[in-house]
Amino acid sequence: MSDEKEQMPQAPTGSWVITRLFSAHGIAIDLKASGTTLSAALDDLYTGIQHGIEKYQMQAEAPKAPAAPAPKPDPAAKIAAEEGNLELAAEIKAGTEAIPEPPKGKTWQTFDAVFVRYLPQPDGKCTIEFYGNQHKQPHDDYAGVKVNKWPWEGVQGLMKHVTSHDPAQAGEFSLLCRVFFVDGKEYTTPSGVKGHYKDVCHVRLI
Repeated sequence: MSDEKEQMPQAPTGSWVITRLFSAHGIAIDLKASGTTLSAALDDLYTGIQHGIEKYQMQAEAPKAPAAPAPKPDPAAKIAAEEGNLELAAEIKAGTEAIPEPPKGKTWQTFDAVFVRYLPQPDGKCTIEFYGNQHKQPHDDYAGVKVNKWPWEGVQGLMKHVTSHDPAQAGEFSLLCRVFFVDGKEYTTPSGVKGHYKDVCHVRLI
């Protein structure tokens, strides 16, 4: 029987470094590099960063969506001013006039969005998605609130206080706004969980 002790495998030596870049479409990509020393690992990482930027147009920060087009002047503001109600006229112009009382038996609920997406439909309608986070991608979580397949005129009326974007055109924008909604029709998920659809009634800037 040998007195020699069994040699245990040695832990790997060297260094690992990692950083995050973003594709031109805002998708996060983690870059990893290794080397026998920290300096070697950093050199390898920076070579990868340079290659990603030059060949794939990667960026250090996720590209920001453009701001939503400003809302058009509301004719109601002019009418209120002509009638001498300057306070109401100013509120309408700023999009801050009071939200009406909710439907009987209902309570206003709110969702604060920072990003919206317009999805025109082929039948003269448009869906709007409201997100609480920036840079949403198709693989991301569902929108916090969705207005599903409204006629273009209805979308324009709903959004008139916050943006003048044409609902016939696709678009996604940074937009700080508060969505007012009430509980709508009840639904049940395949797993048996019950919930309510969100009936959106008003949108205001915040």
